[in-house]
Formats: sequence, structure tokens, C-alpha cells
Amino acid sequence: MERSWRLPALLIGLAAGNPAHGGEIWPVNGHEYQVVLSGRITWEDARAAAQALGPGWDLTTIGSGEENDFVTSLLNTTLPLGDRAHFWLGATDAAVEGTWEWIDGTPFTYTNWWSGEPNNFPDEDFLAFDLRGGSWAWNDVASHEDKLIGYVAERSLTPHNVLDHFQCYKAKGEALKVYVDLEDEFGAATVLVREPEFFCNPVDKNGEGIRSPALHLTCYKIKGEADKRDVLVENQFGEQALDVRKPELLCVPSSKVDIEH
Repeated sequence: MERSWRLPALLIGLAAGNPAHGGEIWPVNGHEYQVVLSGRITWEDARAAAQALGPGWDLTTIGSGEENDFVTSLLNTTLPLGDRAHFWLGATDAAVEGTWEWIDGTPFTYTNWWSGEPNNFPDEDFLAFDLRGGSWAWNDVASHEDKLIGYVAERSLTPHNVLDHFQCYKAKGEALKVYVDLEDEFGAATVLVREPEFFCNPVDKNGEGIRSPALHLTCYKIKGEADKRDVLVENQFGEQALDVRKPELLCVPSSKVDIEH
């Protein structure tokens, strides 16, 4: 039976690391969040710094109470924080006073303002989490606010901003001849892992950089059952229809211990 999937083209890789606290994924939307400490940073500079974390990053937007609770759980593990500590979020009413907008276009329907907020005093056009008595809620704040000690960043995880490209070299090595159980989107199977076929290095393609330089792949021949599928992939080269047949390789994340020239 032939089936069709619309899938992003995936490479095996790891999320890029950043020196900020966080890197937590919320399973509900699959987004990654980071809490970044940066004292007395303006909203504009915080947004620029969030975007500089890498592809897809920006200030956090919050669309539900569940997401709000997840983000505050990250703030609660940041460090012991003093009362009235503030962290920037990605919303502003600078365009029209009183009309709040999330920077990514998320509908501004869910809110979690402190009582009496927003009050626009004095001339407060940006949204921040505000810690009061051990609880977090929202406050409208001027961009130059002394209580600001950081920001919360968010990105949607996609193959384009998370995974490295790999350049794979033909390789020879001793056959393993071991059976392993595998399960992916196409099903589950027990396969025989044989000799190594390729060794893959992370590669800088067109100046896009390398996110995980220590991660390599060793790809082994496997013996599995054929099961034809039609798959449509989308990647940096565009969309392409693929005729996917039997599995041929198992690529295992590897560390390169040494190299002989």
C-alpha cells in the first residue's frame, strides 16, 4: 500500500547550545525557550540580543495560560531574584497606545496583568514579567527601566535552524553484525547492523556556520524490509517528491577521537 506524507527534510543533529539559562522545550508547541540574564537592558536591545542567539530566536510571545505557566516555571529556576525583578516579553503598544500586539502576530487574547496594569505611567509601551511577592504577572514598562534584569527568548524548532549539514565520506571498517530495534514515523522493525559505510562531518554550507562541531555521524549498512512510500520534502533547495523504499543506513551520532593524516 502506498502512502503519502508531507515532511520536512531532516538531518540528524543537535540543538545549538547557548550560554544563557534555558534551552527548555515546551512539548505542547515544540518551541524552545531561554531565560537570559542581562541587567538594565532596553526592550529594543533585548529583542536584538534574542534574535542574535541564532536563526528563529526572538522575544517570547504567550498565547495561553498554559504557556504562561511554562515560562514562569523557567523564571522560577533562574536564580534567587529580588521582588519587582522584570524580564522582557515580545509585546508592545508603541504603535497605538492601549492596543497591545505580540511581535509575531499571535492574537493578543490571553492576558495576565497585575491588578491596576497596564497603566502607561509614565509612557510605558513594552511588556515584561514582573515578580511581586513570589508570583509572576505582567506589567507595562518603559524601555529604560532599572528593574529589568533580562528577557525570555523563544524559537520554533525546524530543521533549518537546529540541525547542521553533514558532508559524508565513504568509509570502511569492521562489520558489527548486531541486531537493533528501530522505530520511526514509518513503523518499527528489527534490523541487522553491518559494516560502516560513511563517516560524516558537520559542514559549513554557504557560510551558514556549524552549530555542533563535535558531533559526527557514523553510518552503518543495515538490512531491512522494503516498503515503498511517496514522500514530499521541503528544505533549503525547495520542495521535492521522493520515492522512498527500503532502509539502507543507520547513522549514529559519534565523537571523532583522532585522525591520521
